[in-house]
Amino acid sequence: MHRGDSELNAEISEILAELPKGETLQEATEHIQNSDIASEIERKRVSHFKTARPNQARFRKEVLLACKRCVITNVTMPEVLEAAHIKPYKYNGEDTIANGFAMRMDIHLLFDTGHLRISENGEVRLSTRARMDYGAAIPPQIAVPDFTDIRFLRWRWENFNGI
Repeated sequence: MHRGDSELNAEISEILAELPKGETLQEATEHIQNSDIASEIERKRVSHFKTARPNQARFRKEVLLACKRCVITNVTMPEVLEAAHIKPYKYNGEDTIANGFAMRMDIHLLFDTGHLRISENGEVRLSTRARMDYGAAIPPQIAVPDFTDIRFLRWRWENFNGI
């Protein structure tokens, strides 16, 4: 864990501790969806990584310039695109375009939580839960950009299945 991650985790745990107790999973999910909890957690996470990772802005700029669109959905709006690490930074993933994809924010979250996986040949797999909501919108195959280092995709496929 990188320095500062424990503070971020403590802040997120504090937010989640405010959830009502005794709810079913469905009730808790609806509560989170109808409140500011998810956006508050995301604000804290983004704020943390902006200060903890000074190369993040450069990484985002380079990846979005190289990709120009979400590798999964082809969305081109820079306001909703993020630079996703293929091999996560916390596992010593590089801040280089060879280790990045441009992804729409929600697709990036699916990727980071293991609900969306990409093989080295571009096969896209969704978890059962993600398939229920995203199935029709996600192609079964993508063209892996030429600048992508296939070793990072192989590492992720073999070693990483979500946060």
